[in-house]
Amino acid sequence: MKQVSKIFSRRLVELLYRPVTVKIDGVLYDISLPLNVNETYPEKYIIVAFFKDEETFAGSYFDLRHGAVSFHPKPELQKINHENELWSREGRQVIRIGKLFSIFSNNIIIDGNEAFGIQVYDENDPLHKKIFLKYCEEFTFKVIATLCTDKIQISDDPSSIYRTTLSDLDVGTLGNSCMRKGSDSDCRHGNITYNRWNAKIAYITDKDEYLMSRALIWENVLLENGMRVTFMDRIYGNETHVQHMKDYAIENGWFFKVIQSSDTYNVTNGTITSLVHCVNIPSNWEMSGAQPYMDTFTHVTFDKLYARIEQMINDGETSLFELQSTSRCFCRKIKCAGCGEITDAIKIIDGKEYCNNCVLFDDYNNELCFSNEAVRYYTRDGRLRWVNKHRVEGLVVVRDEYAVMLCEPLDFTEGLARLGIEYSTTRNEPENLHQRKRLQYMEDPTSPEEIRDSFRSAFESLRAHNYITR
Repeated sequence: MKQVSKIFSRRLVELLYRPVTVKIDGVLYDISLPLNVNETYPEKYIIVAFFKDEETFAGSYFDLRHGAVSFHPKPELQKINHENELWSREGRQVIRIGKLFSIFSNNIIIDGNEAFGIQVYDENDPLHKKIFLKYCEEFTFKVIATLCTDKIQISDDPSSIYRTTLSDLDVGTLGNSCMRKGSDSDCRHGNITYNRWNAKIAYITDKDEYLMSRALIWENVLLENGMRVTFMDRIYGNETHVQHMKDYAIENGWFFKVIQSSDTYNVTNGTITSLVHCVNIPSNWEMSGAQPYMDTFTHVTFDKLYARIEQMINDGETSLFELQSTSRCFCRKIKCAGCGEITDAIKIIDGKEYCNNCVLFDDYNNELCFSNEAVRYYTRDGRLRWVNKHRVEGLVVVRDEYAVMLCEPLDFTEGLARLGIEYSTTRNEPENLHQRKRLQYMEDPTSPEEIRDSFRSAFESLRAHNYITR
C-alpha cells in the first residue's frame, strides 16, 4: 500500500476534518478522517492531502461547487489562474460522495461505544457498511449546505418567532413540531416561557418572512466536561437548513446537538464533544400558563434547567416540572420557608411562604398557625380540629393525657375519628345498624381502653372526661 497525494481546496478539507456522528440501531458512532496535510503547497488557498491507499483514482483538484464536490479527471490538464488563485472550471466533473470517500476509506476511523471501541473502516463488515453509508449521507448534507445563502437571524424574543406562520416551502421537521404555530398541542401556547428563561433564537425565513427553520440559543450552558458554552438547541427545518445552522454554530464557536432529536444530549462544536448538563435561568421566572415542550432541558428547578434527571439529583436539586408533555400547565410552586420542601400548597405567615405541613389552619380562631404550635381539640359534634396552643381561651381541659397542651393527636383518633363516627352531646346511641356494625372496629388497640367496649361507653367516656369542646 503506497501513499497517494491528492490536491484539495482548503475549504473542502476543513469540511472533511469535521467529525460526523451517526446513530445506528440506537448506538452513536463518531466518524473522523485523519488527513496528512502539506501546508507548503505554493498556492495560497490550496493544500495537499496524503492518503494511504492504492492508486485507484486518477482525478485530483477537489473542491466545493454549487452544493457538490467537483474534481478534474485529468489533473495534468487542470488550469490555474495565478492572479486570483482559482481553478478553471473547464473539464471539471462532479463526484459522488460515496466515491469520494472510497478513495481514502482506509483512513476512516470509527469510534463507537465501549463494546465497539475504535476501529478502522472495513468495507467487508456489515455494520461498518451501514455506518459508512450514513456517514456519506450526513456529509452530503454538509456539502449541500455550503450552497445555502439563506440568512440566519438571531432574536431575543423567541415567542414572536414561534408565533410566525410557517413557509409553504420545504420546512422539514419544523412542519411536525408540536410547538409550531397551528399545532394541535397545547404546549404551543407555552412559548412565552422561553422569553422568561432568557433564551434567544436563531431562525431562517423565506423572502416573504414566513418561518423555515429555528433553533433556541442558550448562553452560559454548563457541559459535563466543565466548559461554559453557548448552545444551539435542536434545529428544526429541512436538511439543508439544519446543516446551515450547524455550520453557523461552528463559525461562532457554539455547540449544537450531535443528533437532532429529543432523546440525546451529546453536543459538539465540530471538534470537542461532551454532554449537556444545565443552564441557569432567572430565579423569579413566572410559573404560569402552558408548559413548553423541551427537547434537551427536560427538568426545571427554581433557577436551572437540567438535561437529565440524574444530573439534577447529583447536584442536590429538586425538579419542579418535567418538560416533555404536550398538554400540561405550570402551577406556582415554592420552597417552604420552614422545612424546605417543594410545594404548590402555599400558606403565608408574616410575608413568608410555607407548606401544609409547617402551617395549619386554626379552626377555633379562624387563622393560620405553625404546626409546631398547634394541638388537637374536639368540636361539639366530635370532629377533630387544630388550634394554636397559645390561644385556647374557652376550651376546657380535664385530664392531662388528653389535654389541649398535647402536641400529638389524641390516642383515640386512630380508632374513632379515623372511622368518621361523629358524636353529639344529645345522642347516646348509634344512629343506625350500619354505624353499629362499624363499632366492631373499636377494638383497634390504638384506641383508649375505656372506649373500646361500646359506642355508649365511648360517648360517655368522651363526655365524662370532658374532652375539649366548644
